[in-house]
Order: sequence, then structure tokens, then C-alpha cells
Amino acid sequence: MQTLDAKPFRIPQDTSGKWTVVLFTAPWGDDKRSQIPGTVKALTTFATNRPTGDLQTVVAVVTDNID
Repeated sequence: MQTLDAKPFRIPQDTSGKWTVVLFTAPWGDDKRSQIPGTVKALTTFATNRPTGDLQTVVAVVTDNID
């Protein structure tokens, strides 16, 4: 994957040995189809049961240009 500043992000090399959640979404903005609020709530529940600093989250916005 590529970061917003055009740098590569590689799994597992760039995850620092942490649990990593990758949330794939489309750039829907305010579209009511977005599942992000429910996903974030579930992720928050999961994260509170992990040791502090053991989890990182990556949000991948997938556009029509998959490259």
C-alpha cells in the first residue's frame, strides 16, 4: 500500500510487531452506506481489551485506481 505522502507501507515489515487492523473503505464521504461508524465501535471494543500500545489501525481508502 502507499501512504498519503506517497511512501510505501508494507505488512508485516512496517507494523512494528503490533496487531494491525486494516480497514478498507471507499471514499464515500457522507454516503449513508458507509459502515465505518459501526466498524470503529467494534474496533474500539477490541482495542480496549488489548495491552496499551499493542494495536495500530490503518485506514485504506480504495479508489477506482487500485494501483
